[in-house]
Amino acid sequence: CAAKRRSPCSAVSRALARARTRRRLHVADMIRYKPKSFISFQLEGSVFPKASKIALCSTVLTLVLSIANSNGLVPDMLRWEERIKILDENAAFTGLSGLVGFMVVFRTSQAYTRFWEGCTSTQRMRANWFQACSSLISFCKSSKAREEDKWEFQHCAIRLFSMLHALALMEIEDNQEGEQLALDYPLIDVDSIDEVSLCTLKETHCKVELVFQWLQQLAMENIEKQVISAPPPIISRAFQELTNGMIQFHDALRISTTPFPFPYAQSCDWILLLHAFVAPIVMCQWVSIPWLACIFTFLQVFMLWCLNYIAVE
Repeated sequence: CAAKRRSPCSAVSRALARARTRRRLHVADMIRYKPKSFISFQLEGSVFPKASKIALCSTVLTLVLSIANSNGLVPDMLRWEERIKILDENAAFTGLSGLVGFMVVFRTSQAYTRFWEGCTSTQRMRANWFQACSSLISFCKSSKAREEDKWEFQHCAIRLFSMLHALALMEIEDNQEGEQLALDYPLIDVDSIDEVSLCTLKETHCKVELVFQWLQQLAMENIEKQVISAPPPIISRAFQELTNGMIQFHDALRISTTPFPFPYAQSCDWILLLHAFVAPIVMCQWVSIPWLACIFTFLQVFMLWCLNYIAVE
């Protein structure tokens, strides 16, 4: 594994430091900001530009209808005084607005819940596997086996755990634009793994499960060789942490691979488009001042579409 022999303790410390570096690189992909800073005009990661496009379309329609209504260009059948009685009987538009608000808020709340469940599962997965790796390494401290055997086991375990975490993040990653970002994550000396194992790992569709099985077999082999020296109940704790990490991985994978129900998302998009079309017609009749009607239309459509795009993100 290495050209020069160094103490196992220092090698493990360096390996774990690189694992922490990999975690920081992963976290850095998220949008970082200072909670107490002024971020109102930050466009990176913002949903404002996309929501503004739709809101501006509704605003322009409001302006056109308001000017047309003021100049008597609206047909008599569409005039406020003749046919449309929304000002006196506003139940229709109120019902539509309430339905749109309920559907968008519900979708946003579900998306927010899924987001935090995914974050919690991935962090617990990393913590469980880190604890399992740390325990297996520490079990070699009081072992009477040869230093070469302990050295080989520690290096192989560290590399497999590094590979396991990167493969798990690759499976969880939801990247619809092409190449997965997890493929660029740094691994701990993957070249030291034999070529046959790497080829097998490349061809299989269950990469995480395969490396997980390799780790369990590696631990059992070294328990038999007495490289891992600890009471059985304590050793079983390492296997339990390894299994808990696998459970958290599948929880995160469930959220990543199971999208929000398509019928609900489609219905939500259509009712938002309907609201964006109806709101200008109502506002230009409710408010006689064109620029004020435009402001009310923009704010209402803009906020609803912002919530919708937040749910999509």
